[in-house]
Amino acid sequence: MPIVDLYGNPLQREALKTPQTVKIAQMQRIYPDHPSRGLTIRKLPRILQLAELGDLSAQASLFGDMLERDGHIFAEMEKRKNALLTLDWSIEPPKRATAQEQAITAQVQEWFDAMPEIEDIILNGMEAVGHGFSCQEIEWARIEKVWLPKRHHLRPHYWFRTLPEQRDEIRLRDNNGLYGSPLWPFGWLVHR
Repeated sequence: MPIVDLYGNPLQREALKTPQTVKIAQMQRIYPDHPSRGLTIRKLPRILQLAELGDLSAQASLFGDMLERDGHIFAEMEKRKNALLTLDWSIEPPKRATAQEQAITAQVQEWFDAMPEIEDIILNGMEAVGHGFSCQEIEWARIEKVWLPKRHHLRPHYWFRTLPEQRDEIRLRDNNGLYGSPLWPFGWLVHR
């Protein structure tokens, strides 16, 4: 029986062994535009229209510029992100859990406690507040016969797009046609 994600997509072994972005080296060499330079009342609607059609790159770059140039926006975003680090959290078993479920819960909590970058994962997820989404690519490692996340890499927002008719489906901009590729199941941590 295959392992599936919450949408029913099966686990692909390739996602455990190789990051999806390895295949798109050209994205590593693209630097974001700065749409705030020369922004006019005519350019702004075009940026927003392109985003509605799925091209998120200019909108993502514009918000990045806003964060860099406006200290107040930056401070407010940082305040909200850092507030999450003050919250207590835990992994809890289901109600009326069996002994096996309690043991699994304890093991998962142990794995989370061992993640050195859990705070970075939380902060990176909060990038979704300003951009509308956050995509962290998962780098997996096999430790004692168990595949566990080794690192999470926050990928730039301009690497992604959506489909014009399905704006909630985030896709990787690559060489796979105009609409890019679906994100691999178990290869990404996506926060919307």
